[in-house]
Amino acid sequence: MVVTRSGKSTTGVIAKVPPEILSCIFQYFCSHCCNEYKWPFGPPPGFLEAQNTRALFNLCLVSRSFRIEAQKTLFHSFNPDFPPPEACPTNPWTLRLEPFLQTVAARPDLARSVKAVFLVRYLWEALDFHQSRKAFHDCVRALGKRPLDIFCRVYKNPITPVKRAFFMGPLPLRGNDVWRSVTPRPSSEEYYPELFSALVAILPNLTHLAILSELAWQRPRLWDVLPGILDVLGVECIPIKTIEMEYPAKNLLSRCTKLETWITDGLQNFPNMPTVKHLHLRHTPRPMRVDYSKCINACSGSLTTLSSFDATTNLLSAIDRPRLHDSLEVLHLNSNYIIPLPSLKMFKKLKYIYLDPHGIYGMYDDSQSPPFHESLVEVLPRNIVNLSVRTCVHTKSCWQRDLYEALASEENWFPELQSVTSNTEISHEHLTELFDRLGLEWVCKKPTGYYMNSSYYSS
Repeated sequence: MVVTRSGKSTTGVIAKVPPEILSCIFQYFCSHCCNEYKWPFGPPPGFLEAQNTRALFNLCLVSRSFRIEAQKTLFHSFNPDFPPPEACPTNPWTLRLEPFLQTVAARPDLARSVKAVFLVRYLWEALDFHQSRKAFHDCVRALGKRPLDIFCRVYKNPITPVKRAFFMGPLPLRGNDVWRSVTPRPSSEEYYPELFSALVAILPNLTHLAILSELAWQRPRLWDVLPGILDVLGVECIPIKTIEMEYPAKNLLSRCTKLETWITDGLQNFPNMPTVKHLHLRHTPRPMRVDYSKCINACSGSLTTLSSFDATTNLLSAIDRPRLHDSLEVLHLNSNYIIPLPSLKMFKKLKYIYLDPHGIYGMYDDSQSPPFHESLVEVLPRNIVNLSVRTCVHTKSCWQRDLYEALASEENWFPELQSVTSNTEISHEHLTELFDRLGLEWVCKKPTGYYMNSSYYSS
């Protein structure tokens, strides 16, 4: 205890800080509160992560009032980030998911604090049968049900010994348990769907779910809930608004009636998701072979945001339909594969667009090959509010010249334009003066690339 100049102990001073103030302070140590998950393809290199689990843990030890608020902030997201098991002498992923579920089952206040969950294959590969069984039973009882009720109502014969043991306890097998030392331990594949179902059921405010696994398509059953278990637990609607998933978990998606943001690679056939407004397509090894019409068709509602790390002509063909012409407001295209870039004038509500001018002016300067289009005006819709361009040496002067001519023209080609973002400064001699006169903003952002980890963006 430290005594201040006024003679009061710091413990007494700290105890008087309102919990609302403590919560605002502790949020600076939380990635969820700092909106780090709102990046289309992960934060750029050099970005300083806000999440400081060690700091939040230490704050829990300061005082009781600190512990209450720091614990809530600490549980905003479950996002273990460890090296692969093969890179460590001991597996750092062991006993991560099971204690988390046991804690939220025992502490409903912390269960309500969880907003985001990130799952990777290392978690289920490192599951312990006994701890997983305890976590599942704790969650079921916390929701007012008995595991035996689920077992009797959901499962029919024949039932594997492992499944029976998961619900009813160890059963003898020739005098020994089913996981005796001479027998291989139960595979987590046999009980992970039950554990996954308990996870989404016990977290009433879960809004962001990420299943980050390059092997998800090989084990699709693992990454879906069991509808029978959710029915018994009384879970009809899952409040998830953002989901990162490569494989169509149909049972899960059918209950995500508030889903707004979907992050995927676009390779699989997903069910109808009419509530999705923001679609982000991740990097794929062979983007030219991807049939993007499957994921575009799945977003059957009013899609307003579309971003793609590897935009191709297949993607532009998939979105060239009247429904999207009247709904898309944000179009973020890493368009190295689109040459030439077709006209985007049909998107009447487009406000933000990010593109690569190679599709307009070609891969080389005018002396080596003619441009595909005469001007930006031939490609961009009139209603854009923000134009973002990633340019290079031979396209920089071309697109800035065209932008100047379009803005200086009496035709008023872009009447709604408010700002331009580029990876270079203004080099056109008259463009700066024109921007000042029109009250437009020029933002220079140097290229940083992208991480391909989790995140989402919504306009």
